[in-house]
Amino acid sequence: MDELRFWIVRTCLLFSMALAAPLIADSPRLLVLLEPGFNGDEFFGPSAAFEAAGYELVIASSQEEKVPLRLEGDRDAFWDVPVDLAISEVNPDDYVGLFVPGGHSPRFLEKDDDAVAVTQAFLESGKPLGMVCHGPRILVFNDLMGDRTWTGLFSIADELADQWIQRPGRYIDQAVVRDGNLVTARYPRDMNVFSWAFLEVLAEKGGIAPQPLSGEVVLVLSNYEERWGNWHFFSRLIAAVEAFGVDIERAGGNNPEWIERVLGEKDLSDEGRFILALDIHEEDWANVPDDLRMLALEHPLLVAGEGMRELLREREVPTVWLEERRIPAWTQAVMGLAKEASKNKKRFDPSLSPVSVRPELKEVDQPTVFLAMREGFYDESFVAWVEALQATGLSEIALVADETGEVTGRNGLTVQATLAHADVEVGEGSLVVAPGFIWPQHNEGSRQTEQPAWLEDQEARDAARVDWLLEARENGATLFLTSLDALRVGRMEIFEGKRFSASEQSRWAFGRSGARYTDAPVTLSAERLITVRHGNDAAKALELLSSAVEE
Repeated sequence: MDELRFWIVRTCLLFSMALAAPLIADSPRLLVLLEPGFNGDEFFGPSAAFEAAGYELVIASSQEEKVPLRLEGDRDAFWDVPVDLAISEVNPDDYVGLFVPGGHSPRFLEKDDDAVAVTQAFLESGKPLGMVCHGPRILVFNDLMGDRTWTGLFSIADELADQWIQRPGRYIDQAVVRDGNLVTARYPRDMNVFSWAFLEVLAEKGGIAPQPLSGEVVLVLSNYEERWGNWHFFSRLIAAVEAFGVDIERAGGNNPEWIERVLGEKDLSDEGRFILALDIHEEDWANVPDDLRMLALEHPLLVAGEGMRELLREREVPTVWLEERRIPAWTQAVMGLAKEASKNKKRFDPSLSPVSVRPELKEVDQPTVFLAMREGFYDESFVAWVEALQATGLSEIALVADETGEVTGRNGLTVQATLAHADVEVGEGSLVVAPGFIWPQHNEGSRQTEQPAWLEDQEARDAARVDWLLEARENGATLFLTSLDALRVGRMEIFEGKRFSASEQSRWAFGRSGARYTDAPVTLSAERLITVRHGNDAAKALELLSSAVEE
């Protein structure tokens, strides 16, 4: 039995090493456009997944030798990316697809005629085009989006305000959106599902069919920037491995309690499924739990950093030793040890949300519910809220805006506001719903553009709307804040320390002096204040209200 186990492990390890070997010359080539200040998580995670699937990545840039990760400052030997050719030398016919990561990189690309021409060639040829976070700026800035449906980081609206109000394409706030050959994603934590969706589109267009995997990984790293590993390595490796269906959980090498908790959640007896990945500095190794020490010496499926060879000198089982922070090699090694699983494994569905249809609203004299509208409201969220309210029997709905008349959503849905904020005072027992918006705001922290002057007037209207919402709550109404409405109000100091639900892509946007983001779809954030992730969670929010009333 021991001999059989040895040969099984040896075969797995050889397979993993083969995966980590250089790609053969005829591997399909995937083009990447990259400029300084690119987002590392959005480049390294997907890139490692693409390389693990069998693609050769070709980096095109205006930089001559390497593309610096940092927009300004010192070069980084670990994270700066070598350049393969100038963008002006790119022939789109040589590549199966194009990948554009986010960060500051797209704002340079959108003004580079060669980069724009290359992007347009892929978009119009039908070849796969993957753009994440700020990547779609290239299409928005150059009026190339047309009527496509897409997603991206919400702050693009603030950064390209003049272009945004022309409503380029149809924006959807979901992790990944596919429209034909265009695949877009919002922010770094969407990279695992983006990578798989883009791989599937590449396969449809003649590329390599991605192989789903299973297995569980525990990844423990020391978090020393000047030594081994850091949080960026964590997030990038996790995104790459999770793209193929492998479950991976992390723990900090200097946190024994965290390690104990993660190990306690795993079935360590399932040696054929459980993979251990370690890169722990000597100072931390002296304090890790005994369970981890024993596993590191005996577990058959181990991937470890080169710096741990001496610490694990007593280990007799074959081991995959890897250089620190080399994400493609670590990804391929872990994948090599993971078992193949059913090809029916459930994945994120990047299909488009249903087109908004204006719901029927009857005129009412004494409304129970007030929907607080603004130009550029999120159409899909508005429709979902109306449907949830009506399904609950709350059909006495009035639309309130800064002035009466037509209000148009981000994606073109037009509704009629019958009340103005200045003319209506909401009393106790009423419900006030802010359905969210995807529209430019005055943003002093917008780093990638100089905002137009008209946003100052918009800011005055937005501030008056927020004052009206909070006054309604003070008067006894229950307030529902959805998505970016929750973010805007949650940034206020009066909600410091409170937990707010909001769009997932706003998890890092609340700042230090306001509320704290929570992954919960709905949250009772304060008295008579319920925050909501998306309009699709409206029914859950109304259920929470009922529970709170009963209590």
